[in-house]
Amino acid sequence: MSLNPLEILAFALMGAALLLGLVRFALGPATPDRLVAADTLSVITTAGLAGVAVLLDSPSTWTWPSCTGAVLRRRGGPRPRHRGDRS
Repeated sequence: MSLNPLEILAFALMGAALLLGLVRFALGPATPDRLVAADTLSVITTAGLAGVAVLLDSPSTWTWPSCTGAVLRRRGGPRPRHRGDRS
């Protein structure tokens, strides 16, 4: 498997973003800064998993927990299964 220059650039930029996110997470002066950094790190990790899945040409690399986590974050959290009688 060989990477073309664009793929190398994309992974280098994701690595730099991951490093900067870790620095912000470690040095953030307040808790909200650390929370934003943690969310950013999760998004970068999900993008990295997608990139690896494309490189390996394998959809099974895109793991179920990362897909579920991304969907739940975008929808505002888990929804109750039954909205009717809750007795």
